[in-house]
Amino acid sequence: MTENSLRRRVSQPTTWIGTAIFALGVWQRTTGFTRGDLWFDDAWTALAGHVSFASSLKMSATVPLYTLMMHFWVLAGPHTSWWAQIPAFALSLATIPATYFFVRFFRVRTSLAFLATLIMAVSPIAVMYSTRVKEYNADILLSFLLLWLFERWRREPQARLAWWIALSSIVALLTSASLNVIVVPVIFVMVMVAWRAPEHRRSVVPSAGTVMFVGGVEYLLWLSHLSSNLFYGWRQRGDLLDYRSFHQILYSLQSMSAKFFYFFIGTPAGFLPDPKHAVVVAGAIIALITGLVLGGFLWNPVTTLLHQRGREIPPTLVAALALLLSVALAFADTSPFGGGRTDEVIYPAMFVLAAVFAENVVERFRGKIHRGVFVALYVASTLFLLNVAHSNRALYPVVNVRHLMAQVRTHTQPGDLIAVDPWFNFTWALDNLSAYRISFAHNDWSQGYHIVSADPSVMLTTQYMLPDAAYGSIPHSTSTTRLWYIGIRMSPKGFIFPDTATPLTPTACYLALVGAQGWQPTHTYVVGTNTIAVLLTHAPTSSTSIR
Repeated sequence: MTENSLRRRVSQPTTWIGTAIFALGVWQRTTGFTRGDLWFDDAWTALAGHVSFASSLKMSATVPLYTLMMHFWVLAGPHTSWWAQIPAFALSLATIPATYFFVRFFRVRTSLAFLATLIMAVSPIAVMYSTRVKEYNADILLSFLLLWLFERWRREPQARLAWWIALSSIVALLTSASLNVIVVPVIFVMVMVAWRAPEHRRSVVPSAGTVMFVGGVEYLLWLSHLSSNLFYGWRQRGDLLDYRSFHQILYSLQSMSAKFFYFFIGTPAGFLPDPKHAVVVAGAIIALITGLVLGGFLWNPVTTLLHQRGREIPPTLVAALALLLSVALAFADTSPFGGGRTDEVIYPAMFVLAAVFAENVVERFRGKIHRGVFVALYVASTLFLLNVAHSNRALYPVVNVRHLMAQVRTHTQPGDLIAVDPWFNFTWALDNLSAYRISFAHNDWSQGYHIVSADPSVMLTTQYMLPDAAYGSIPHSTSTTRLWYIGIRMSPKGFIFPDTATPLTPTACYLALVGAQGWQPTHTYVVGTNTIAVLLTHAPTSSTSIR
């Protein structure tokens, strides 16, 4: 048998397994495309393609590069939901093979690389955001790129690689604020190496200095202006360590630990947002296990660094520092951990830490533990992940406000008012359902802009899920006695409620606010795709229900 034929026999199973995992990832994600309207967050991002370049610069929640990319993408194609979803879908699929080649680059056996790849293919949060119009899959790929470039530089420090790292870091900083947890450790370790090795200072100092300058600009222009409500939301969901009481500390640790692995690998216990902030025994156990697992991953790179006193840089040191920084920022009440989508940036670091840890365990106990034990653990892990794949496919929170309004228009009368639920503001504007303008005036949330109605017959709240002043002064007179409220019949997470005409939270909350002004719902309503239009009047009227 020739060497080439032997290589072909070895590579064929690898190719088939890799292809099967990729096909599984495609199967997971294709169900996330929608023929309806874009949902709240996605419409917020896609609107950047309907304004000028200068305006799109100011329409991101934090840093602008991904929003600018979407600006040009939306302009280049048809104004359809599926077109806006394509970049996230393509980026998400690219993360699957990237995981395999990245883990293998750290000299980890093929079986472990395939296990990591399978995790990336079926990871619940990665699947969920594979067809959302957001930057989270770009975060994963840029994280892979930075960690891979640094490892190449660590093995062979070259000036050219130092500048490639600097360029990639700048792109990362301007794409997503979350990528700071990768960029900072990369630059820190490069500077540490250059400090001990003067021959590298000529390349590291200017490249690292450039990245630090851009990081300072990023903070001054964008991160220093983040809304305090953003941090309030993270704290309420348990994604930041809440120091207000011992109970809140326990709840935060429980929430961060359980949700991180729930979104990462689909563990059964997720402890999703709980308004009562209940602390349970299972949550405490999960938090303890999480601490032990992360501690095990960090042990080798940290102890090696300390033992060598910085003379040797372990291959997984940057990944370990990125994980430590991510947790530390959550403990410092600065950046969330366990929130799901913002954790995706740390997944590449988790892959390499877990794979190298498992490789070291197998090597250390080879001959001491029967090989069948390792095989059984591997098979069990694979079956668990396949079960995650079976129960977890991409679901889009489907709405069709345009179709609902086409039905409502057939029942409106001259002088009717329309009030749009806050969940639909950006979707309403994206569908161009009435005249509007975009305002960059200060508001209490972080989307960077809000929609202002330019049509006196249409009310668009300028707040993000908060009561608007307009709801306290809805005009009513002898010529204006009818109000259509456009709301939702689904939860914001996309899980559809039973088919009923009863408006659900948060629409019910806003209807209550409207009711306080004297407006009373009639029996007239129009039901659309997870949407509802309720007619309210100031005087009792008899009307026929319309579905």
